[in-house]
Amino acid sequence: MPGKERELVKRISDSGVCDEHNFFYSWTLSAIHGQQKLKITINTKSENAVRLSHNGKRIATATETFKVKVETIDPKVQGFGKTLINLSGHKGVISAINYSYDDNLLITGSYDKTAIIWGVDENDKLTYGKKLGTLIGHTGFISDICFSNDLKLIITAGIVANKDKDTDGIIIWKVNFSQGNCKAIKKIFH
Repeated sequence: MPGKERELVKRISDSGVCDEHNFFYSWTLSAIHGQQKLKITINTKSENAVRLSHNGKRIATATETFKVKVETIDPKVQGFGKTLINLSGHKGVISAINYSYDDNLLITGSYDKTAIIWGVDENDKLTYGKKLGTLIGHTGFISDICFSNDLKLIITAGIVANKDKDTDGIIIWKVNFSQGNCKAIKKIFH
């Protein structure tokens, strides 16, 4: 888990537990009127694929069945810890998850060499829980992924073809949601 999110989890949690198989994490979140406990199951192969929404009300976690589970973690909301949606579309272990700055979109990266954009805005009935696009361009797994704040760019990091060999690199994608497409505009190699 990246440092920024690790700090956020530390701030909102007073305990974190993982069993000897790395299958079970438990955070205790303090609510205004007492304490409630949220338990999240995370597969060891995708334990890094966990992301808190920017507003701190939802968490997205990868499952061992190549799906993403979005749950509520807002202690003020009835149904605290409730699964809101399950997203499926990858054919390999999900290795990266990130929310858009406004928390209305989610993007996932996978060992299947693809990134998928999902609609997660509960107020948008047309796109909620739907796959909005697939980014194809990596030659290996995707290790990290993010949106620009203005939603015009997506950056994916992972294995990328460089001449005649695969290497670590990033791809910068230009996003045009009105036309429903994403185009790779630049590859940067390490």
